[in-house]
Amino acid sequence: MTNFSKRFLHARTRQKKDVPGFPVIIPIALYHGKTSWRVGLNFRDLFDSSEELVSFIPDFQYLLWDASQYSDEEIKGKVVLRVALLLLKYIFREDLRENFPDIGGKIMPTIADLLREEGIQQGILQSAREAVIDILELRFEVVPRVNSK
Repeated sequence: MTNFSKRFLHARTRQKKDVPGFPVIIPIALYHGKTSWRVGLNFRDLFDSSEELVSFIPDFQYLLWDASQYSDEEIKGKVVLRVALLLLKYIFREDLRENFPDIGGKIMPTIADLLREEGIQQGILQSAREAVIDILELRFEVVPRVNSK
């Protein structure tokens, strides 16, 4: 989290020197371990340090998304995100091989949705390209191409 913040702020200072201040960065921890998250939501909670060193550890809260706390139905979003989050949720299951058909049954429909979305997007792009070509051909009185099949 802090490395991302450092790189982001460094890039920001190089890009816009005339803008005062920095934007707020909201840190988010995405957890998908074998057990539930057992640490607090303060960055300092992640360290085991002496009292003398505590003041040198950044002190901020972060948001937590713990995959183990969500049912498959609660995992929503775009297809790519759902597939990624479901894979993260199930990746450490000891019975992954035995239960893969069940798990795959939950993941495969989202992959099918993704492929369908990509196919629709490709179809829309192809139709748009063809429409632009048709308009240009009409505008510039170009003889239309004959499609050979």
